[in-house]
Amino acid sequence: MKKYHLRKSAILFFFLFLPFNTLWSHPHMFIDAMVKVICTDSTLAGFYVYWDFDEMNSAILIEENDRNKNNRFEKKEYKNIEENAFSYCAKSDYFTVLNWEDTYHPITKVERFTAKIIANNRIQYSFYIPCNIPLSKIEGKKIKLFFEDPTMYVAFSLRKKLIQVNKIDRLLTTIAFGKVDYLECIYLTIKRKSS
Repeated sequence: MKKYHLRKSAILFFFLFLPFNTLWSHPHMFIDAMVKVICTDSTLAGFYVYWDFDEMNSAILIEENDRNKNNRFEKKEYKNIEENAFSYCAKSDYFTVLNWEDTYHPITKVERFTAKIIANNRIQYSFYIPCNIPLSKIEGKKIKLFFEDPTMYVAFSLRKKLIQVNKIDRLLTTIAFGKVDYLECIYLTIKRKSS
């Protein structure tokens, strides 16, 4: 009888005192992510990122932000989205993780943000992440790029066929895919071509 009460108390403790946000966390928003990697002869310059939102959340964003109901966002409308929705992503490095070996590269700013309504009434955010990482720091190393929301409110999927690297004659670049924990990950390797 004592064991039963102990087990019952342990179960009760588990449900009452664990933080609810951890216990019940699951995604409410689903985003398909696409990336174009931009290199120069001497740097990993940055990334163009495209996020396509799921239909339900797109419908909410369109309803709240397409003020004139013309099925597209004018500059004033997408600036409103940037200031009142997207800007909160800055606290979490815009949900973007970039690292290699033991080096973590923080994402401190983005540029060229736009939001638009695309096919099937879905919302697409697009923005540029400047990095300017010298090739000497990363050449030949496996660079990991993935998207993660620490609150687990947003789930990201990679549109692998749409992950690209711009062509630079003097560089060899390879892209592979894998997982970091449960997250889809882009593995990028950049090398200079031998002369």
